[in-house]
Amino acid sequence: MEKHVLSKSTFIRGAQCLKSLYLHKKRPFLRDRLSAVQRAKFKRGADVGVLAQQLFPGGINLKPKSPSQYRKAVAATDDAIKDRSINVIYEAGFQYDGVIVFLDVLVRDDSGWRAYEVKSSKKISETYLTDAALQYFVINNSGLHLNDISIVYIDENYRLDEMLEISALFKTESVLTEICQKQNYIRQQILKEKEVLQLKHSPRIDIGPHCYHPYPCDFIGHCWKHIPNPSIFDLLGTCNKLAYQLHAEGKTSYQYEEIISTLSPEEQKLASLLRVSAEKIDCDSMQKVIKAESTGRLYFVQILMNRPSIPHQKGYRPYQAIPAAISVLFSDGGNSEIRTKIFRFDENVERAFLEFCNLIFNQPGTIFTYTEHIREFMYWFSEHAKVDQEDFEFFNLIDIPNEYTYFHPELFPDHTIDNLKKFLNRDLKPSHSENLLLMDYNAAYFTDSFNKNEILQTTLKDYLVSCVETQRFFYNFILAKCGTESWD
Repeated sequence: MEKHVLSKSTFIRGAQCLKSLYLHKKRPFLRDRLSAVQRAKFKRGADVGVLAQQLFPGGINLKPKSPSQYRKAVAATDDAIKDRSINVIYEAGFQYDGVIVFLDVLVRDDSGWRAYEVKSSKKISETYLTDAALQYFVINNSGLHLNDISIVYIDENYRLDEMLEISALFKTESVLTEICQKQNYIRQQILKEKEVLQLKHSPRIDIGPHCYHPYPCDFIGHCWKHIPNPSIFDLLGTCNKLAYQLHAEGKTSYQYEEIISTLSPEEQKLASLLRVSAEKIDCDSMQKVIKAESTGRLYFVQILMNRPSIPHQKGYRPYQAIPAAISVLFSDGGNSEIRTKIFRFDENVERAFLEFCNLIFNQPGTIFTYTEHIREFMYWFSEHAKVDQEDFEFFNLIDIPNEYTYFHPELFPDHTIDNLKKFLNRDLKPSHSENLLLMDYNAAYFTDSFNKNEILQTTLKDYLVSCVETQRFFYNFILAKCGTESWD
């Protein structure tokens, strides 16, 4: 068996962008570092795939341990198919015409073989159909006829009761009709991708929406290096068709007057700020922040919201937001104190959240936070804190850079708490980021090791404490910029 040229992942990459495929194969050193978000998605997909195997018990796992074992895995699959005592195979390997695929679950019944591909999402996307169509193409042409092929995905309406019900958590849907219609496309796309890989230079493909859809490409840093900073994409976004049209016309700079005149008032405001490219603050719009001290105690809150694909709290659905940890910095008579709560998997999070809030939010005041997920925080505070909300004012500090009430080139366009720490010269260890921590948090859950993982718990606490301290520092920073005394 000759070495394969394409795999499922490289085929999907090529379907998104042939240049990305070429760079992946020929110039991998140009790749961007894999983001924590993408790593978390890959890990989540692997965890869900293993869990879904319980829908088809009694199988053998032929997953290769490394790429060097791929050809052996394909041969082992062929042997298992011939063995009439084996009816379920996990990670069955097939190769045809230089393309290798590994199927999540292959099942033999009285009528023949059926294929199942597992996804950790709540719906079937067009990319998933293309993925399944490739698998069907390779498997059928390699000599094994499939009677059917289905996608197994998560039922978003499932609610956890006392015990996890695997059969209720997942939906199974046949996609045979849809993917049969894609077989000619699959054949032609394989030819295109093979031809591209024979080129001496990467194909000339300009930037476009394909850089981000359906997946963010890991060669954006290379392909976008000619784009000025800032650019029209900073005004309109990287998914905006008009931005790419203007770029194609050579109008990538945001400074063209005919472009600015067509923008919304908010976009025109940002354009003027970018043109000056200097610090600017609107103190008149900061009055709610400036006057916060007169309303009572100040609370700075950072909450880490988890959205597990597999719910682990009774009554919760897949991907429903639930606190992983919370930290609050508050003052009493000029003295500040920080309280942190990390929610364990073996405790009732709603009850633990209620007890924490009743202990901390026992005096009227202003609650500050810094999060893009303010709705989730407000939901938990209103539903589970059980305090009189009329005693509190709420202010999301991230609105300050988001609404350009305070603008600084170094804080644009990344308004995350991690970038705010860097901007304010706050200590930030490289390994501390929200997405990485949540990835580790979920990994610990699936191995039942969280309660014993003191290092992870300490890391979570340190991260949250640094976040609330950064919020207070930013609050004092804004007050100083507006010529107001800061709170110590």
